[in-house]
Amino acid sequence: METVSDSLPVSGSCCENQFNTTGKIDFANFCPLVERWASIRTGARWEKKLAQALVAIKMPTFLPLIERVTIYKTRTHTALVPIFSGYLFFDESRLSDLALLSPETKRFVAQVLKTEDHQLLRQELSAIAEFLSDANLVHERTYGHPGDSVRIKAGPFKEHSGIIKSFCREKKRIRLNISYLGASVEVEVNVGEVEKT
Repeated sequence: METVSDSLPVSGSCCENQFNTTGKIDFANFCPLVERWASIRTGARWEKKLAQALVAIKMPTFLPLIERVTIYKTRTHTALVPIFSGYLFFDESRLSDLALLSPETKRFVAQVLKTEDHQLLRQELSAIAEFLSDANLVHERTYGHPGDSVRIKAGPFKEHSGIIKSFCREKKRIRLNISYLGASVEVEVNVGEVEKT
């Protein structure tokens, strides 16, 4: 999520829905009123900056994000990253409004890509939005389902295999059953410390 200045204009049903109660942009809020979506190719790590600029000119924008957890030696970093690196989606009927972007922001727009099948793209983006709205489903698709086998790739139980018991989404942790010193032990590890086997 990106913090938005109080001076940014917010109007139109789609754009209003892209702001949550804390004044931050929800880039992954899909607007079902848009009939014709198109995509913009931009540089990696520029997606959020460009999406924020599009929302600022009241343009319905969709930037699907997923949580990525990176484990370092002394810390764990969690970030929301685009599912499609270097791409975001916007209302094609507002294409001419890209001229309202500042010269500095326009350099983020490498290419505008239109589709021949707007209905198919709309259905696909809607399905992605629905998937991302279900936290349980996202966790299960990313890390596995309860009962699935995973390998621990970091931390004190590195290289051990375990069976997923449950997810603790608030803490970003997974409960596993592992075999340790000849006994079945329940452990809790960071989500970024496991991978599917």
